[in-house]
Amino acid sequence: MKKNIWMVLAAASLMTACDYNEKYFEGFDETDQSNVQKYTVEYIEKTFKETESAKDVIIPWLTQKYYTCDNGSFASVSYMQETTEIKEVPVLEQDFERNVVDKEATDVAGWLNYSVKGTALWYDKAYSNNVYTECSAYKADGEVQSWIISPKFKAEVGDVFSFDVCIGNYKGDALKVYVSSTFQGNSGSITNKYTEWEDVTDNFSIPQEPVKGYGSMATAGSMKLDEFAGKNIYIAFVYEGAPDGVTTSVQIDNVLVMRNESETIVNKEVDEYDYKENEWVFKRTVPSGLLFETITMQKEDFQLVVDYVAANFDEGYLDTQKVGQGEYYYGASSAYVHRNAKGYTRKKYYDVTGAMANLTTDEEMDAYCIEQVKLGLVKFIELVHPEPVFVDGQVTNYKVISSIYTSTGTASYVAKIVWSEEESRFVLESLDEAE
Repeated sequence: MKKNIWMVLAAASLMTACDYNEKYFEGFDETDQSNVQKYTVEYIEKTFKETESAKDVIIPWLTQKYYTCDNGSFASVSYMQETTEIKEVPVLEQDFERNVVDKEATDVAGWLNYSVKGTALWYDKAYSNNVYTECSAYKADGEVQSWIISPKFKAEVGDVFSFDVCIGNYKGDALKVYVSSTFQGNSGSITNKYTEWEDVTDNFSIPQEPVKGYGSMATAGSMKLDEFAGKNIYIAFVYEGAPDGVTTSVQIDNVLVMRNESETIVNKEVDEYDYKENEWVFKRTVPSGLLFETITMQKEDFQLVVDYVAANFDEGYLDTQKVGQGEYYYGASSAYVHRNAKGYTRKKYYDVTGAMANLTTDEEMDAYCIEQVKLGLVKFIELVHPEPVFVDGQVTNYKVISSIYTSTGTASYVAKIVWSEEESRFVLESLDEAE
């Protein structure tokens, strides 16, 4: 009987202990997760190619390395990842800048300047601290057919050819642009029966004005050279005229062939993983700085800004020469595929509010127009992306590549446009000439 009493007391004591633990230690009867870990490790067994998925390798690696951890564990894994960076590089570049004597025959390394008919050659000129080459049949001693031909280069898919042009005292079309893969690089080969020249003039906008005086040096547009890919080619600018016929003056500058070249970059990346339901699960790749998308402005992008100005600003800002294709508030031109920041033109014809009235030098006027261009670059992003775009929780910022024309010529610029959380809008961070 005494034995039974002790058994009852023991049971009562156990029940009392359970009640005490449950009362004072919340979750006492729950499973004990004793090995929840946080790992920060580096994966060094390989560098991942751009086409490889790091997580497909790292997840099995984590499973093998950390198999004793419990649900709720976390791992931050750094590793090396290859990426491809695309850069625009010049294949052919000629701005004719050097010390020159006015109207002397243009002589630059690698270029051939030759007259097939008559004696007139392309000659050097300088205006407003800018050197260029020019040709004209005005007061020539007879018919003129003058060629200036670039050095040879091997074209690749994606190459883009462009140049600047200015017309003076227009009296008929005088300029032709040709490309050849059979030219032999000497004067005797220009009209040789074995040499074929392809006329590509129609790919460019060559002004047919003014009939008196000179216009402005501006881009003639651009063309892709894909059809010549894999071939060694020459580019020729040909002037044809006569003193009793076409005497238009033609000025050429900033001849460019640009190519996108790729470079393999190795960066350190960091991925995060969670351990749940007894397996490692990819969480995210940690952003390594600002996220940028690169936009190279095309004809339709400039037109978007032109249309915006036409709908929202005084019509006095609209280009009266290239009707419907240009505006002078922000300086966008779809006709010339650039932004016009030449202050003289805007002040003389398009200064609607008189804001430029007290500006007298080219530098002052151009500087004012550059500020308007900056506003226009931000407006372009606002038109394309009225709301910020997020990728994996990170806002997308933009690098906008655009040609800008000033009193000193045309150059390619890169604008960094970033989202400002403080202002809740896109702002211009920087505007720099492209390398």
